[in-house]
Amino acid sequence: MDLYKFTLKYYPIGWKEFFMYAMDNIKKISKSLDDCDYHPEYSIIWTAFYLTPYDKVKVVILGQDPYPNYADACGASFMCRNNIPASLKNIFNVLQDTIEDFVYPQNGDLTKWAVQGVFLLNTTLTFERGEFNNQKKLQDKHKQKWSLFMKELIKYIDKKNNIVYMLWGAKAQSYSNYMTNNKNLILTSSHPSPMSFKSGEEPFYTCDHFNKCNKFLEEKGITPIDWRL
Repeated sequence: MDLYKFTLKYYPIGWKEFFMYAMDNIKKISKSLDDCDYHPEYSIIWTAFYLTPYDKVKVVILGQDPYPNYADACGASFMCRNNIPASLKNIFNVLQDTIEDFVYPQNGDLTKWAVQGVFLLNTTLTFERGEFNNQKKLQDKHKQKWSLFMKELIKYIDKKNNIVYMLWGAKAQSYSNYMTNNKNLILTSSHPSPMSFKSGEEPFYTCDHFNKCNKFLEEKGITPIDWRL
């Protein structure tokens, strides 16, 4: 079974309308992955969609690529059920500094966020391991594979009102052009990876996105996110 055949059989019911529309594109992506040694495997690529149905989405945390470590990538941005990678450590450090009663977790399972309506989405849904000096070229190819899917997905989500987008890093921010609904909130910062955590005009470590998000939701009469894990 490949990604296309798997998706035909097990597509996320909560996203049925979008997946029916995107199926031809998914077929092309699936074919382009045939000769790639990629992860996460096709059966967990749609994890974020399974956890957060379209009608439940309140917040979109838009990351970049899946974790490069095969065992860490689980189909949802920044989440890692058996480890706490460096970017997630920085996210937890910010939460400790800004969210009352936040206790540093023992693992990186963010399911509690997802079931509250936090859609944990990466801009590229597959990662291919290769030679170090060839890695950027490989990931640029994967970004191209997913580019049309992501553009259409963002435009589909943007039909909803009162969505909070958290765009962490340049790759995520490149999709802001498709977020045109002025009833939604766009928050931007550098990526929480150690290399960019404190860099740029809007560094992640001072962005306070979690409180800004909840303030916006509360102002719209929407239940805020409990960021504690």
